[in-house]
Amino acid sequence: MNYLEIRLDEFGSEELFKGKENSCILNPEKLADLRELYQNVKTRVEDTKQFMKSSEEKPILTKLIEILRYEKPTSRIIVFVDMRKVGSDLSKYLNTRPEIIELFGRNKVGYIASTNQASSKFGQTQAEQQLMLEKFKDGSINILVATSVAEEGLDVAACNMVLKYNSVGSEKSLTQRKGRARAKGSKAILLALEEKTMRREFENVRKEVLMNICIQALQVMSEHELTRRIKQKFDEMKAIAVEDKRRDEECKNYRNQIYELCCKECSRVFCKSDEIFSLNNNEYICCNRECWNDTKIKRRIGQKEKGNMVTIQCGEWLCYCGHRRGNVIKYGGTYLPSISSASFTIKLFDGPYETFPTKNTSWDWLKQYKFNVSPITTKELHEMAASLFNYNQQMYKEAEENGNIAALEALKEDKKPYRKNYFLRD
Repeated sequence: MNYLEIRLDEFGSEELFKGKENSCILNPEKLADLRELYQNVKTRVEDTKQFMKSSEEKPILTKLIEILRYEKPTSRIIVFVDMRKVGSDLSKYLNTRPEIIELFGRNKVGYIASTNQASSKFGQTQAEQQLMLEKFKDGSINILVATSVAEEGLDVAACNMVLKYNSVGSEKSLTQRKGRARAKGSKAILLALEEKTMRREFENVRKEVLMNICIQALQVMSEHELTRRIKQKFDEMKAIAVEDKRRDEECKNYRNQIYELCCKECSRVFCKSDEIFSLNNNEYICCNRECWNDTKIKRRIGQKEKGNMVTIQCGEWLCYCGHRRGNVIKYGGTYLPSISSASFTIKLFDGPYETFPTKNTSWDWLKQYKFNVSPITTKELHEMAASLFNYNQQMYKEAEENGNIAALEALKEDKKPYRKNYFLRD
């Protein structure tokens, strides 16, 4: 409503239309209707504001006050918000709360926002911003409500709490915001209005764990070892490039045949061999946006789909006949169909079916004798992004729910060393 009110104030001014009736693309009748509509909306906004003033406290505000009232009078707290208007209103609101006044004193809540916006849009001048930072550092104010402008460069040794008021950024923001609280025993707390906000925070925690693992591995590595590994990786990439070139030539001359993958149960064609790409050398993905057609996702009852902190298992991928094609996995925010090598038969495009021995249904055998499978690239990932959501939002929701459960299981039960090293708690 705040955003709507601001936009209405900007575009609803009578000055906007004065002297422009003849040049306006709307005829006088439509222009009059537009003005009437604006007045109706403005009236409803005012009515809503009056109702909200008399309504009960919002749960998120109640929880915020509950957390703040148990802090020490000398505490230094940063409350991160997403919008400047929210930050401005929240700081004014906290300054009027009896619990805050009793604990910290009057006018102990400040507000800081970006300097590239006018004050009418809840921005600040550089001088105002610097003054507020100095007050927070010297203790003149105890609580600083801030937008993302305070994520970097704000170093207050006494800051002992960071509160994220329904505000979640990237994994970079997660690290930067936690880093604002420098005091011993400091905490970072998320207050979320929606479950999706919590899920985004968990994704950021997971990415931060991976980043810390990489940093820790680099820190204990000698310069000689690091140089050796870089060279080794460079040689591997060079070898892969040479092999890719050789395979391309081989495909042209020998394995340029296209196979169709057919469901073992109903013989329905669901993928072609040139649409299969490998992920981490252990997942084989069908990169065809239409592959979701006439399929469904099933949670594997009694089995823990734990993922590996790089991909997350999100349930079984079933053909419309009920036969299992493989799994649905989540990789980098994209849901992908991973094919089981035992789930299909193959036939040449417009040719007869082929059978192969049960013991030879591994992907290694298929790649050696039948398919030319290349590693997946960003091109294929971009093509598959949002394909499940666009096909069936209910299936997307099921995959998302299954993935959240699997990710939590992985973090709680399989990743105990990470929890110990990086202080992750259940």
